Amino acid sequence: MGIAIGIDLGTTNSAAAIDERQPRVLPTRMNEPLTPSVVSFRQPRANSGSGVILVGRAAVNNATNAPQHTIFSIKRLMGRQVDDPKVAEVRGRYPFAVEPSDDPDDRGVRVVLNDVKYTPVQISAMILKSVVDDAEKALGGDVTHAVITVPAYFSEAQRAATRDAGDQAGLIVKKIVDEPTAAAVAFGIDRVDEQHRVLVYDLGGGTFDLSIIQTVSQRFEILAISGDNWLGGDDFDYPIVNRIIEWVRAEHDFDPSQDKRFLMLAKQHAERTKIGLSGQDEIDIIIPAAARLPGGGLVDVDLVYTRAEFEQAIQPLVDRATALVRQMLLDQHLTQDDITAVLLVGGSTSVPLVRAAIVNLFGEQKVRSYIDPMQSVALGAAILAVRLSGVECPSCLTTNPDDAATCSHCAAPLTSAPHVGEIRLGEVTPRSLGIGAVSQDGRAGTFAVIIPKGTPYPLPRAMERTFYSTSENMIRVPVYEGEDGIAKLNDLQGIIEYRLPSEVPPNSPVTVRFNYDKDRVLKVDIRVHGATDLHYDTTLTRDRPVVDTEDEEEWREDLEATTDTAEHFLETYSEYLERGSIAKVQADIRRGRQAYAEGNRTVGKQVDQALRMSLLGSGVATQLFLAERAMDGAPSESAERLSRASRELRDAYRTGDRRRVEEISMALQMVVMRIFQDRLRQSELSDREFDGLLREGRL
Repeated sequence: MGIAIGIDLGTTNSAAAIDERQPRVLPTRMNEPLTPSVVSFRQPRANSGSGVILVGRAAVNNATNAPQHTIFSIKRLMGRQVDDPKVAEVRGRYPFAVEPSDDPDDRGVRVVLNDVKYTPVQISAMILKSVVDDAEKALGGDVTHAVITVPAYFSEAQRAATRDAGDQAGLIVKKIVDEPTAAAVAFGIDRVDEQHRVLVYDLGGGTFDLSIIQTVSQRFEILAISGDNWLGGDDFDYPIVNRIIEWVRAEHDFDPSQDKRFLMLAKQHAERTKIGLSGQDEIDIIIPAAARLPGGGLVDVDLVYTRAEFEQAIQPLVDRATALVRQMLLDQHLTQDDITAVLLVGGSTSVPLVRAAIVNLFGEQKVRSYIDPMQSVALGAAILAVRLSGVECPSCLTTNPDDAATCSHCAAPLTSAPHVGEIRLGEVTPRSLGIGAVSQDGRAGTFAVIIPKGTPYPLPRAMERTFYSTSENMIRVPVYEGEDGIAKLNDLQGIIEYRLPSEVPPNSPVTVRFNYDKDRVLKVDIRVHGATDLHYDTTLTRDRPVVDTEDEEEWREDLEATTDTAEHFLETYSEYLERGSIAKVQADIRRGRQAYAEGNRTVGKQVDQALRMSLLGSGVATQLFLAERAMDGAPSESAERLSRASRELRDAYRTGDRRRVEEISMALQMVVMRIFQDRLRQSELSDREFDGLLREGRL
């Protein structure tokens, strides 16, 4: 075996560390402790042949020259589906293109780099490969194994995507470990004999993680996990970006918000300003030649931004994080007094307002931040990379290599084998896992839980529930992760579909079994009991293509409805769209009409996905469009609120009041979401619309 390291694959920065008598972070080729999680394409230089893909600091340096060919914050897109509303929400922030796959049955997102579509896994693999190459240079040897960390609140699909990225980078992934757990290991809370109940507060670049961990000696028992995958330092940057945009508008009567180079520069300076305000009361933001005016002159940004302005802008985000802490304690029937220590992890915990909120909640004496919050996760992963020495066979207790599938001594499967070594980890699932089903009273889209939130894993045996088939033709099992009773309001992890042979009668019993292995990879086993005993098992991996069971007319009906909606969208809201966006939607509509006429299902489904992304990811136009749809059939009071908010949003947009636009948009999103959720909860489908979903049985 070669060298084993720990890797913190972060949203903004990544780091590698090794434990040699004492853990240390390894320097990059630029002699820096962190590798920016950025990938960029540099166009070919004169007489130099083809261009080159850059990673890390070199990519950051190239970003302003090629903003549309620079990928960042890719961690937020890992394991995400193309129709995820959150993807549509953040898509407008990025200068690079976020698009659906060319395969209409592939639900995953793609990012475009030099006109080539890449999966988030492929981009993450490039970052990991760069980190490993730098580590090998620093160590003078081959790095073959790694413990890679992920947010504790990552879904099963996101964890699987991270493991895939490690595999593509040429690593043997010893274990995927939750970032708060790795941080707790780095802080050394296992080195004392007394028992601790520790809260890990991990606010990184793109995600917010909370864990309550009980420790004694070398044993870490995770009691609870919470968090928000869409809250992090990235969100702290954008109020500063908006302030820079407002300054340019006021000083030059010019809106630079559609200039991709300007937005990249503003984002970079916003991040520096955020960091600087941790030690200063105000910062001069100076960006020479930030943008070009329509008349040809250059805009030099020169403004003063204060900590008071910054804290006022991010206060709602900090309050959101604090509310999650309070709710987590409440759910566990704990008070602040029951927590013995609070570990601050992640670069965003260096923001004074964030630290003050935690100190106000728990007291100064409990807050620990004596390890660099941006390095603690990598350091803990390095310790685990050395001290996790294999997996233990549940049958004969033989220790086997980390990547072994069966025991070398007794040949027993190692799916449920725990990791062993000097440190023992007791891990739990952060959210419930189940399927979309038909309830006993005939309501479709019910979330039927199979593995409840907080279940320890690896599971000693599979957890199962028995359902009944609703179709004589097929079985359709959509797998979700979350806590809402309505399946579609949770995170879709994948869909398993297969056709039934004619001898299987309707209402046959169907047993669905879920099992997490030691790395929380989900194994799904479906058994149909009837005249013949059908058995289907699979590993649910990221972006698993859905087996298409729709008939010839269904895709046509979907495409026709989407193109009609897109035409209405353009007619009604074109003044809120960029010219390029209008041209793209118009072109997609033409392609859709042609695909419909020619019966080209593949192109038709591609266009359908592209149009849906445009409808859901076009900023103010999307907000007004969704408000219009929500008003149709809404109670009069709600409809009036939506109508008033829509008028205010239009006025704010036309007057260029960007801050007001964002405030109204956020409020409008909440009202629209509640209306759509209520409609989902009230909807009932007839038997012929169950489409192969399973029906819940009597408990």
